[in-house]
Amino acid sequence: SEFTGTFTLSLASSRGWATLMTSSPVGLAAGASTTVLVQVQVPLSAAAGVEDHTIVTATSATVPEVHDTAEDTTTVSPTAGTRYLAINGSDTDNSCLVSTEPCRTVQYAVDQALSGDSVLIASGVYTNPDMAVEGRLATLDKSLTLAGGYTAGNWSTPDPTTNPTALDAEDLGQVVYADTAGITVTVSGLTLQRGSNNAVYFQNARLLLEDSAIVSATNNYGLYLTNSDGSQVTGSRIAHNFHGIYATGSENLVFQGSAITGNSQYGLRLAGSNPYAVVSDSSFSNNGYYGVYMGSSNHYATLSNNSITGNNYDGVRIESNNDYVTIEGNTVSDNNGRGLYLANTNSDLWTIRGNTIADNSGDGIYLYAGAGHQVDNNIMARNGGDGLEWRTGNGLMRHNTIIDNAGGAGLRVYRATPVLTNTIIAGHDYGMLTTDAAAAVQADHTLWHNNAHDTGAAGGVNIVTTDDLYGDPSFVGGADPFAAYHIRSDSAAIDAGVDTGLTIDIDGQARAPDVGADEYPYVLQLAPDHRATADPDTVVTYAHVLRNSGGLSNTVVLSAASSQGWPVEVQPVTATLSSGAAISVTVTVDVPAGTSGQADTTTITASSTISPTVWATVQDVTLVDLSVLLEPDHSQAVVPGAVLSYTHILTNASEFTGTFTLSLASSRGW
Repeated sequence: SEFTGTFTLSLASSRGWATLMTSSPVGLAAGASTTVLVQVQVPLSAAAGVEDHTIVTATSATVPEVHDTAEDTTTVSPTAGTRYLAINGSDTDNSCLVSTEPCRTVQYAVDQALSGDSVLIASGVYTNPDMAVEGRLATLDKSLTLAGGYTAGNWSTPDPTTNPTALDAEDLGQVVYADTAGITVTVSGLTLQRGSNNAVYFQNARLLLEDSAIVSATNNYGLYLTNSDGSQVTGSRIAHNFHGIYATGSENLVFQGSAITGNSQYGLRLAGSNPYAVVSDSSFSNNGYYGVYMGSSNHYATLSNNSITGNNYDGVRIESNNDYVTIEGNTVSDNNGRGLYLANTNSDLWTIRGNTIADNSGDGIYLYAGAGHQVDNNIMARNGGDGLEWRTGNGLMRHNTIIDNAGGAGLRVYRATPVLTNTIIAGHDYGMLTTDAAAAVQADHTLWHNNAHDTGAAGGVNIVTTDDLYGDPSFVGGADPFAAYHIRSDSAAIDAGVDTGLTIDIDGQARAPDVGADEYPYVLQLAPDHRATADPDTVVTYAHVLRNSGGLSNTVVLSAASSQGWPVEVQPVTATLSSGAAISVTVTVDVPAGTSGQADTTTITASSTISPTVWATVQDVTLVDLSVLLEPDHSQAVVPGAVLSYTHILTNASEFTGTFTLSLASSRGW
């Protein structure tokens, strides 16, 4: 104006965030200006999108009718950071960024979070007040972590056991839903309960579920994954749902260290097109259908070191068109069906290795078809059906123990052409049975024991066995099938096998090889015995080979004792041999003067330092000026009914008159 004036400044902030920093009143000459400063302090707890409206008013001190205003609008931008959620929290205009001012509902905290944020959740049961309308407790559209097990007073150390944290859909819809391409969601330390219509649903998104539980879901699956490459379930429990887990169209899935139990129907269902799936170190028990089910095109899938027990149908069922499947190190037992039902039409090159398949009500393994399979180091025992029924196809079976199965046959072959090596087959009506003329079975180094019939044909005739073995496998025994069918030190299986290229047994111990799935860990061999003539006052040297043919490394002490008390020396005195290793052992006998006409037997003993029951011995016989010769050997072919006479020459080659006893042993008793 044209007059000097004094102006009073005032401020009004809709959120109370603003402060007038310029002192009031302000005097100004005619036409003059000054700066009016307003400071807005936005609290960390302010939610994204919240606005503060600050109005600054300047009023003439002398003419109140003269005034003007300015308005400042402050909008809170989305901010990255850890979000906090607690039962006693509040969602009202809350960013969830302040640990002492947590939010209240999961969806609100998710909406506030930015991609990459973590939402920490204090113990309690969380629901969605609008669940009946929205049908979901939380919809996830960004990469983030949902983590439970905290308390409002401790946000640094989660303990889901002490501080249980549950997201409860109250049977009104899904617990968690995600369908945004490219996102990864980590769920840790949470119980996701009472969902329906696929309780935890991920499509086009990656889930990392760890140390969590999905329970009590009705109407379809507890966890549903589709096009969810790289998703993982680790250290979690999927229990008491209608179905457990469903996956389709997802590569590189991992299910590890988890318990899938008590679901009304499927435990884990890999429906189709889930290549490179890994299922390991988990338990699948007491599910109403199959423990593990695989549809088609799950190529390169691996099932390893799982316990699959007590399921109401087959323990594992795998359908057609699945190549390069590996089933290794699993215990599959007490299922109300077959242990492994492998309906593998158009499925080749499977590895079935190191499994214990026992006490199932049907066959231990039902193998339908396929080429190039390897079935190695398995125990198939005490099943209600056959140990293994192989319909068509071909493959190798090495070092398997097939025992005490009740279905009529240890191995039943329809039109398949398996090749077996180093197998124990014991305790069956038929050890090996073919049921079609197209069958062709080759079995080398089979240890047969206590079968009513070792081999048999019910339509098929082609069973060729070579180097058959007979004797007691001498198993440890007991209720636990894995432990029960390990062999003891007196087993006929020890060192009876042939090299198959396998380097370890069912326990991962080195092969020597024994026959069957188990390699006895401590076996020593010392050979050969010797017999030699010598002069008095000389030294005789004998060479032997000490071999550790057990499955474990062994440290050995060697000693020698002369029956005549003559000086003897053995080298080495101690040695450590890895599995399969061998060393030379040298024994020197000092023949004293004046011993002509005497005989000495020196016994060499190799004793294990690991077990006093493990040792090997060899004998060296030294004859001083003593010798006898009986020669020559004969061999002749004759027709049946012929009578032959063989003439030998007996020579006393020593320096003394002697009397000799003659004896005879005929291998046929002829």
